[in-house]
Amino acid sequence: GVKRYSDTGAFMVNAGIDHKKARETVSLIVKELRNLKEKSVPHGELKRAKEYFRVQLSLALEDTLDHMLWLGEPVIMTDKIPDKKDIIKKIMAVSSADIKRVAKNIFVPSGANLAIIGPLKDKEQKNMEKELGNL
Repeated sequence: GVKRYSDTGAFMVNAGIDHKKARETVSLIVKELRNLKEKSVPHGELKRAKEYFRVQLSLALEDTLDHMLWLGEPVIMTDKIPDKKDIIKKIMAVSSADIKRVAKNIFVPSGANLAIIGPLKDKEQKNMEKELGNL
């Protein structure tokens, strides 16, 4: 998920998994984020992701409360009402090169944080935090 703030933002990956697979999961997530920095997203995959975003946004905005919440955050942060058509147009214009360029800037070890909720020992969590150095 992505969170925008007035001076910064956050890109988040969430996973609900069996705690015994936590290290493997963190390793796979780091590998996928690293791939975004090093390889171009295949055209078909990018096309499906854009279509998924478009449909999800449209479905989310059908509910009046969700629509008002969606409008509220940008109004508070930027004093502008978002335009759904403009957002979709911008999403459709994103290229594989754009993703790679942005990934190189945001997926860096110094900007990575790990939060784990579950029955893990400190040593296990520290080992997983080391994995972030592979970004």
